[in-house]
Amino acid sequence: MGQQITRQRQLRHRRTAARAALAAVGWLALVAACGPPPAAGAPWLTDLQYQGQAPKNPLVLLFGFKFEDSEGDIGGGLLRPLVNGRETGDEPLAMMDVMLASGVDLQATSGALRFELEVDMDLDPATRPKAGSTFDIGIEVVDAAGQVSNHPSVTLKIDYR
Repeated sequence: MGQQITRQRQLRHRRTAARAALAAVGWLALVAACGPPPAAGAPWLTDLQYQGQAPKNPLVLLFGFKFEDSEGDIGGGLLRPLVNGRETGDEPLAMMDVMLASGVDLQATSGALRFELEVDMDLDPATRPKAGSTFDIGIEVVDAAGQVSNHPSVTLKIDYR
């Protein structure tokens, strides 16, 4: 049930016309950072890692991270994806779904989580980002009490194969 809920709520911006070109996009992780410390009692996120592309869609990027939350209320919060330090405008992921899909108890005070993001990218060779272009993917979590975590990020480099 948790996986079904997660699939329904995770970021999905399909570009069906570009499916044939998807296999040509590659991503390389370059650098990771954790950002400044959050306020006391707020969740602490570490080890944000790019874990590769989804096997059937190279624009779906797989990530993992670790968390600590002394109050154990992260499961009632939201995960906001950030691109180059800014919110994407997409709907945040419910931490309940992320935790259930990762097999982590909703009241856990620490654990390892995984999630996926689909990149909305122009794949037309004339207008797509140049090979070697980089961008930062980051996250922040807002717990059930409204406390905001630090903002870990990882820098990705675009590679067309």
